[in-house]
Amino acid sequence: MINNTLDDITYFINEVGRDITINDTAVKAIVKSLSQGDFDDKQVSTLHPIERGDVVSFEGLDYLIITESVSKKPLMYKAIMRNINQTIIVKGETIVTEYDKFGNPLTTIQLPDTTFYCIVDTHKFSIENGAIRVSTGEIVITVPDNEEYRTKFAVNSTFEMLGTTWKVINHDLTKRG
Repeated sequence: MINNTLDDITYFINEVGRDITINDTAVKAIVKSLSQGDFDDKQVSTLHPIERGDVVSFEGLDYLIITESVSKKPLMYKAIMRNINQTIIVKGETIVTEYDKFGNPLTTIQLPDTTFYCIVDTHKFSIENGAIRVSTGEIVITVPDNEEYRTKFAVNSTFEMLGTTWKVINHDLTKRG
């Protein structure tokens, strides 16, 4: 019975599903718009495993999976993705590989630039002692949780975005991925 159901779902997704890529892997998925408020959220359903923090390309735009897909739900993986509204490009480091006798660089290697995908939100607020606290001069960025991002966005590190230098003051690690 499960094999027949899986065959039916596979056939359905192949027939009506949309072409997407998940971390550069091409797959078919059912994509449903959930747009409410400031973000272009979409629900993605696929037979391919998806996790919070995955980058999905759909119709020429990049999205970040923002919800956890703990298990296959009726033979499919489902999650919500949000449009990546900013990228941070970090210039590659220049490494000197050879010096002359006076200590001047002779040969260098230019490492490639690195692109970091993120979702930027400036409309965060909190309630403290019954008063609403609206952050000013602060942004909240959502990025995938992996070693490369953790190194780049360590607490007290800085990065350039939107013509401004920003400093990381906190990590919210309550959500995996």
